[in-house]
Amino acid sequence: MARRRAALLAVMEQAGVDHLLMCGEQRAGTGVAWLTGWPTTTEAYVIVAPGETQVMYMEWYNHWPLARKLARDTEVRWGEHQGIEKLIADLRARGRSASA
Repeated sequence: MARRRAALLAVMEQAGVDHLLMCGEQRAGTGVAWLTGWPTTTEAYVIVAPGETQVMYMEWYNHWPLARKLARDTEVRWGEHQGIEKLIADLRARGRSASA
């Protein structure tokens, strides 16, 4: 996972991207699983930024304990069925807009 994150961060740097968002749902959109190890049973949103711990918002509270165990090097947060709104609020707190 560390090698994958390093490769992703290198591509982000080359492209001038300071925050990357990944989305997965129902085991589709394999980026989330590829980067974190969490198989995205239902919506999962990940924020990747250089020098910061990656953060994942996932929707089902009963999946949260397992997601915290499986998602490597990732701070897992319960999305409270508002995952995308929480992700946008997180980006705004970092000084980013949802369209940046």
